[in-house]
Amino acid sequence: MNNKPQIFSALHSPATSPNQSGKFYLSYFFSLLIVVAITGVGLLIRDLVTPTNLVMPYLLGVVSIAVLWGRGPAIFASVLGVLAFDIFLVPPYLTFVVEDTEYIITFLSLFLVGVLISNLTVQIKEQMLEAKEREARATSLYQLSQALAVAFKMADVLNAIVDNIRNTLDIDVELYLLDRSADPVERLEFDVFPQKEGGETQASEEILSTLRTGISAGLEARGALDRASIAFPLVTNSGIVGAINFSSKNPLKRLDKNDFQTYDAVANLSALAIERVYLNQEVSQTQLLKAKEELQSALLNSISHDFRTPLVTITGTLSSLETEIHLLEKDSQQHLIRQALNEAERLNRLVSNLLNIIRLEGGSLQLQWEPVDVQDLIGTTLEQLKNRIDRQINIELPDQLSFISADFVLLQQVLINLIENASKYSPEGTPIDIIVHREDGWLYIDVGDRGDGIDEKEIPHIFKKFYRMKDHEKLSGTGLGLAIVKGIMDAHHAQIKVIPRYGGGMVFRLIFTYPEYSPLE
Repeated sequence: MNNKPQIFSALHSPATSPNQSGKFYLSYFFSLLIVVAITGVGLLIRDLVTPTNLVMPYLLGVVSIAVLWGRGPAIFASVLGVLAFDIFLVPPYLTFVVEDTEYIITFLSLFLVGVLISNLTVQIKEQMLEAKEREARATSLYQLSQALAVAFKMADVLNAIVDNIRNTLDIDVELYLLDRSADPVERLEFDVFPQKEGGETQASEEILSTLRTGISAGLEARGALDRASIAFPLVTNSGIVGAINFSSKNPLKRLDKNDFQTYDAVANLSALAIERVYLNQEVSQTQLLKAKEELQSALLNSISHDFRTPLVTITGTLSSLETEIHLLEKDSQQHLIRQALNEAERLNRLVSNLLNIIRLEGGSLQLQWEPVDVQDLIGTTLEQLKNRIDRQINIELPDQLSFISADFVLLQQVLINLIENASKYSPEGTPIDIIVHREDGWLYIDVGDRGDGIDEKEIPHIFKKFYRMKDHEKLSGTGLGLAIVKGIMDAHHAQIKVIPRYGGGMVFRLIFTYPEYSPLE
């Protein structure tokens, strides 16, 4: 955004450039032309009016010249006006001699009034320009504060500072940010923005002094106009965070002392914005550590019981078999062995779930795409669950089913988790229904139960890791089963929906394209 006020110049040139020199001589030349023009008009009407009335056009000309070109050309026009009025408009003409001495008072009045009016006009013009410059500086600071208010990342803050200063103050700027992890006493380490060519991080002695002391280098020269650059410290409540260096774009130009206060205000705004970014980073880091601790605590709390229970059972069973095997009947021995085996399988499932969630989150899950027969998928899944699910499972399949393209093993894990979840959250003795149907190019696999259902407020959260429904927090489980289901379905670019079931319970619906599903590229 480049809306630099035209009257606002942050630079001052100690030497007059050729362009300015040309304008200087032109202003005097045009002043001469205006006096000549007024005199010409006076010559035409001098016989019609008294000479004293011809003074007014000269005063008007002086005022106009003062407004257009300033004090010097206006005084020059006043002197020329007095001489022209005396020679051409006051008899005797073409001489400096006057018949009436009262004209001397007129000459002096014309000169003094012309000088006074030109001075007043120039002062008003200068005050107007100064007011506009103050307004421009205030606008620049306002725009900078607005840009910094919506910048929350360090890169955005630094870009806002550099772009605003370059566009509104028309000068170059560099930011030197101290490395907060380094010891400034031993060695100053800092980053430069914008980066210099070749990524150099060198700084002048003035900037290094500002970084060390926190005192602006060059403030002792505020009364001088020969500085090409000046550095201000970026000071916050926590100390010095860096320095900002203002420099002229043209080596022949110098910084304007009137803008030093503006530079100081820019430095303060920049320091506040940078401190805000640092504080936000510290808060984010604190929140991240807190979330990490909560996650670790939730993980430990969630899996500790589920791991401990099968381990205790397996240990106790094996201990009994070791010490009391000769006292146990064969049926009792087989019962203990089956019990230990079931707990070992349970422990294996817990470990498998943890490994699967790690693979899903780490992006290391590789799908083995192959044609999958849905009927074979369901049959194999139930075969694995026959010793773990003690309830009726109803299956409904359409007359003809084609193959879908998927990873057989992972889809089997999906069905296992959904069936175990349905068994866990529905009353004993109630059946689990697996219904497969087709509609409009889609294949649906529904796993339904007859439990208490899920509150609508909890449905968006049930696929999150370690999430346990409030009414079932006492049930065993890590809260990873549905999270793994969602992750595997996402890896297949398929969908899963949760639908309340008529008559009570929930339906988990797996949705695939049909008759042939292909992975998205």
